[in-house]
Amino acid sequence: MLFEESACNFLISLSELILKDPESREHGDVAAFAYWCRKSNLGKIRAQYTNSEMRKGRGLVFHIAPSNVPINFAFSFAFSLLAGNSNIVRLPSKQFPQENFFFKHFDNATSNSDFMHLRDSNAFVRYSKGSDITQQISQIADARVIWGGDKTVQEISSLSKPLHAIDVCFIDKYSFSIIDSRSILDLVDSNLQNLAERFYNDAYIFDQNACSSPRTIVWIGNYEDTEFAKAKFWSLVQKVVEAKYQIEDSSRMQKYLDLCLLSVDVNHPSLDFEIENSLVSRIQLNEFDLDYTGIRNRYGSFLEIRLESLSLLTKLVTRKFQTATYFGVSKDDLKEVVQSGALKGIDRVVPMGSALDIDIHWDGYDLPIALSRIITIK
Repeated sequence: MLFEESACNFLISLSELILKDPESREHGDVAAFAYWCRKSNLGKIRAQYTNSEMRKGRGLVFHIAPSNVPINFAFSFAFSLLAGNSNIVRLPSKQFPQENFFFKHFDNATSNSDFMHLRDSNAFVRYSKGSDITQQISQIADARVIWGGDKTVQEISSLSKPLHAIDVCFIDKYSFSIIDSRSILDLVDSNLQNLAERFYNDAYIFDQNACSSPRTIVWIGNYEDTEFAKAKFWSLVQKVVEAKYQIEDSSRMQKYLDLCLLSVDVNHPSLDFEIENSLVSRIQLNEFDLDYTGIRNRYGSFLEIRLESLSLLTKLVTRKFQTATYFGVSKDDLKEVVQSGALKGIDRVVPMGSALDIDIHWDGYDLPIALSRIITIK
């Protein structure tokens, strides 16, 4: 059943164990997962599913976890567990220190007699990509949750599965930020500092590799206001990044190579580069170019474009778009643009600072609903 008592109590227990551990301060993403699993939050989520229909989990769910967000596998597992399923979770080929910390507490939680059945009905595995294990597990799965790039999703989706089984796929998506220029100019320094830190959390924590991290900044306003707003905003972001961001030498070189290749790309001739240092690089879009979603800007590289009004978003947004973070524009105006039907994409519109807040509604899916089935009794 959805939000079964034992599943909720297990996640609450796991949450408490993680948050009580002082080491959680070293793993902010695991702490964020634990915070999501706390009793009060699960209670709020559970209250959204109070209709009278009978729902049960689909059975065995096979998860293919992505490598760009280390703790994503735990969220994927939790969403499916709350839908009433048993799970096999394939971990990323690259091992992260967050995993050991998570499994330390997972093992402690499942050693409780009340939750031992969850140790027996759920498995976390790691194996090489060339293995045929993915096909073998697919043949017994009732659902597959596939996180990855378009190529990975396509390859795994093509593997045979039972006829009744479903796939829930999370493909490459593109995310951006919307900022009202005048609102930046009206901010006092302390509030602008807070905004810069929220932007840092959205963009830099996973090197812009998370699908929900902004890669383009859309400024709303006239030219003069926008130029002043850019100078004010980026100067604070620069200071925050210098204080917090640690970029590996290999990533620094990859960023430089990406920018060099982009500068000579004949498919994007309308770009102006403003690269003051290796931490914040800005690329100005001088005209609408729907191919820019294919640009691989990472490690603090941002495309920027100015729009006179929010309604012009319809010329930018394609089906590849996932998350829009915003500051200074009204929620009513955003709703009006979304409800107009002219937007081809966007699954999430959230305040700046919330880009990485994964939840049961993701990429347009209601995951407890997608990973469960209705049983009708009349």
